[in-house]
Amino acid sequence: MVQEELPLLADPEPRTHERVEASIGGLAEAAPVFTASARIPYAGLLLALPALEDTGLGGCVHAVYGSLRPGLYGLDTMLLETVLRTLAGEPRAEGATGLDPVAFGSILGMDRAPEVQTVRRRHRELAARKQAEALLEALGRHHLTTQGAEDGLGLVLYADGHVRSYQGTKKTAKQYSTRLKFPTPATMETWIADHNGAPVFMVMAEPNSSLVGELRRLVLTLRSMVGGGRRVVFGFDREGWSPHLFHELMQAGFDPLTWRKGETENVDTGLFTRQSFTDQWGVVHEYAQVADTTVTLEYGPEKNKTRFEMRQITRIVGTGTQAREATGRDTRQIHLLTGNTELSAAELLYTMSSRWRQENYFSNGYWQVWDPLAG
Repeated sequence: MVQEELPLLADPEPRTHERVEASIGGLAEAAPVFTASARIPYAGLLLALPALEDTGLGGCVHAVYGSLRPGLYGLDTMLLETVLRTLAGEPRAEGATGLDPVAFGSILGMDRAPEVQTVRRRHRELAARKQAEALLEALGRHHLTTQGAEDGLGLVLYADGHVRSYQGTKKTAKQYSTRLKFPTPATMETWIADHNGAPVFMVMAEPNSSLVGELRRLVLTLRSMVGGGRRVVFGFDREGWSPHLFHELMQAGFDPLTWRKGETENVDTGLFTRQSFTDQWGVVHEYAQVADTTVTLEYGPEKNKTRFEMRQITRIVGTGTQAREATGRDTRQIHLLTGNTELSAAELLYTMSSRWRQENYFSNGYWQVWDPLAG
């Protein structure tokens, strides 16, 4: 049996009748129709579909938004258009002008891709529903449900706050920009990442918001996303230092993990031992001098303070040149506080050092694809 030779560049299926029907409001959305062809431009973008399915984006978008108003391009088509156009290097709506509309439309199952004004109109329709935070929460819940736990490490989340210059029309406070060298309108974004540094959830606030306040506000949302009595190691930097916050997190089923802030007494040198931890890739991490003790923290008014205990992991590390000149000491103690009592000291040190994976996502710009649709 001789296979029929395919045309080099086949014409797309004509959608004239559907376009007319959509123009009078009689079409909910056009179903995709693909035409066999020997050569399909942009076809390589379709290799991203399995990964896209793994993120749960399609299901979460439908659960939150339902559908778009009747028209030729439905929610699935617009979602796929946005994702594939972004992967093609054109993340903004205007980028649609840089792609061949007929060729790009062929991988969407349409006779041509939507034009810039259509993309903007559909995005504005989604943005007007003000469900971006609900979508991010649904995506985070899906991510934690399907990829949350790793053997040995359990569920680990990291939190970090970042200031981003704001280009929109709403009035917002200004923050000094190290890049521009002058104050500029900005927003404070608090990102929650998993143990690999991959994004899970994000909230936006005024730049004068503290990380402590944002974490306190996120406790109930994160507990809902994580579900049940599942315990979580929750790492963040010294900006989140607050004994009151630590106590609240521990009562909500989170084990805070952060470096101790402020002056404190050194741990007895006789308590230090060598410890090691083997990570999920089989790499052994050695820690020469580690002490595992407990400390009592307190907060509240002087006459009615609340006191509670936390685990303290202490390391002896070398001092920098300036500190050595100022103190005359070659080493110093650094203290890690946590509410977790099950993991080894070495494993907790490894977990905290892994927080830099989140910073790597920021520096490489991977977080940009998680911005809410804003038209």
